[in-house]
Amino acid sequence: MKPMKEREVKSLCQAEDYRNGENYFKQNKVSDTWQTEDSLHALVAGSGDKPYQVSVRLDGVTWVPQCTCPAHRRRPFCKHVAATLIAWARAPERFTLREAPPAPAVEARPRRAPQPKSDPRQVQLEGLDKVEALLVELATYGLLSPTEAHATRVNDLAHAIESHKLRRLARLVGRLGGMLEAAVKNARLLDETAYAELLADAWLTLQATRRALSDPSADPTSLEDLIGKTWREGDLERREGVRLVELAYETVTLDTGFIVDTSYLLALDDGALYTEKQIVPAQLKKQPRKASYNGRLEGSIGLYPGAAPRRIKLLAVSEAPLTADDWQQALTHAERSTANLFRQFQAVAADPLALPEACAFFAPARFWVDGGEVYLLDEEGQAIALAEGWRIQGALTRRPVAALFGRMAVREGMLRLTPLGLVTALPEAERVRV
Repeated sequence: MKPMKEREVKSLCQAEDYRNGENYFKQNKVSDTWQTEDSLHALVAGSGDKPYQVSVRLDGVTWVPQCTCPAHRRRPFCKHVAATLIAWARAPERFTLREAPPAPAVEARPRRAPQPKSDPRQVQLEGLDKVEALLVELATYGLLSPTEAHATRVNDLAHAIESHKLRRLARLVGRLGGMLEAAVKNARLLDETAYAELLADAWLTLQATRRALSDPSADPTSLEDLIGKTWREGDLERREGVRLVELAYETVTLDTGFIVDTSYLLALDDGALYTEKQIVPAQLKKQPRKASYNGRLEGSIGLYPGAAPRRIKLLAVSEAPLTADDWQQALTHAERSTANLFRQFQAVAADPLALPEACAFFAPARFWVDGGEVYLLDEEGQAIALAEGWRIQGALTRRPVAALFGRMAVREGMLRLTPLGLVTALPEAERVRV
């Protein structure tokens, strides 16, 4: 086969996997390389006890990768595949030509007793032991000359625990790996405050996850928030006759390689906020995306356990055009006091395991623009700042805005609202995406 160009390898892999694969190649972790007429094969040392087996077959003009690592299921061109392809691009002479081994002969064998299945929770608990050892090590040595190998090991562990559905902890460990990697790449010291806060968050999450896994009567909210439990439809709390309008739609690509499409929905009858999500691996580019809803949804829903805003599944709903009456009813549920917004945020921030942000649907009495800052004022003149308000100043001046939906979080030492959607004033009310 003709050796690849490095730009071809880059086009197949995610940037992070390419960088890690390049590090593996430089560290001589790619071994036992060989090729057939239409495939490449190698062993790549990683975070596991044994090297991962990699094969990449050329099917016409398409490369079809295989790897025995856990991350390969959601990222086909994982860092081990990337390392193999980089080796093929830079040192094709290492790949000796062999014939593919013959398929093993099929012969009758005595039936063996089935092997006991491993307990998924026990596997997760073992993963927590590895994370705990890592966090102790990072707390002790993390600020002292982080190395490329150190960052790679942290990232490897993040991918491993992600494969065991310890999703929240995996995100935190992945952020630690990214922080170490950036420090090594840019040859600069770590931000001590940010590093300490991230370590503390990871430690609290680790202990809460261990408690949730060890206690059979654990709060299902913990299982949803910490472990990412897969819920069956029968496990959900069913509600009938719910009427919903979408306040905002958001697409986020996580550093763990997933794309999350989220609709933020308001219940017209009681003002409850819900989210409806689709989470898919970023590699599945042809996967149909979750729809955004321009009309009023009505029917039955299932509620997942978890903190507000609760995630829901649309079970049997119909969609009808939105009317001015629908928007008028929606606006009756908008908060009008900034003091209440602060109390809502404080209630969330009081939980050390909760994400330090809260959703809010706010109807300001007026706006105040001060240079690049935009403030939302209530009837008493109390204000909350918009995060990067200058970005939506044009939208605020083109049409009168009745309410904003977004996330509250402390940024630059101040509680700010990051807008995700606007609702314009009656009688021609409509949603405007931000």
